[in-house]
Amino acid sequence: MENGSEARFCKSCATPLPEAAPSPPTVPAIAAPPVPPPPPARHRQPHEEFVGLLGFAFFLIALAVVFGLNPNLISDLRVWSQLASDNHTIFVRPPDAVITSAAWFFGVMGVLEFVAAAIRWALGWTPLRSAARALSGVADLMFSALLFLYAARSLSGTFLVSVLVGVFAILLIIYVTLGVYWSTPRAGSRHEFGQPRIQG
Repeated sequence: MENGSEARFCKSCATPLPEAAPSPPTVPAIAAPPVPPPPPARHRQPHEEFVGLLGFAFFLIALAVVFGLNPNLISDLRVWSQLASDNHTIFVRPPDAVITSAAWFFGVMGVLEFVAAAIRWALGWTPLRSAARALSGVADLMFSALLFLYAARSLSGTFLVSVLVGVFAILLIIYVTLGVYWSTPRAGSRHEFGQPRIQG
C-alpha cells in the first residue's frame, strides 16, 4: 500500500515518514534581449576595383600633358624653391611657367573628371557619386581658369584664393543639396541615396 504524498506516517507500520524537502520556488524565465540584425552588407558597385584605377590613370595623363607642354618644369620648380629659400617664406609668386603648367594640369584633370562621371553613370552607380565627380571637374576647370588669369597677371593671388574659396563653397552647397534630394524617399522613385540605379 503506497503512502500519499502528504502522509506523515506509514499506513502499514505507522512509522513516521521523513518530511519531503520543499521544492524550490519557480523563477520565471527571463527572456533574452532581442539580438539586433546585422548591418546590411555594403553593396559593391559593378567593376568598382577597375574604375578606382581611373583616378590614377587620369593623374598620369595630366602629368604627361604638363611635361609635354613644359619640359623644363623640374628646373622651374627648382627656381621657385630657390626663390622661397632666399626670401625665407613659401608665399612667393611661382614663375609664370609653373603657374601655366599647374593651370594645364587642373584643366586636363577637370575634363577627365567629367569622363569619370560619365563612366560611373553608365555603369549604374549612384547619381550622387557621379555628381561628385562632375562637381570635382567643375572645380578643377574653374581653378585652371583662375590660374591662367593669375599667370597673365590679370588678378592677384589674394583675389584668386578668395574666388576659389567661394567657388568651392557653392559647389559644396550644390553637392549637399543633391544629397538631400536623392536621400529623400519619393513615391515611385528608384534613385535612392546609396543605392545603384541598376541592381545586379
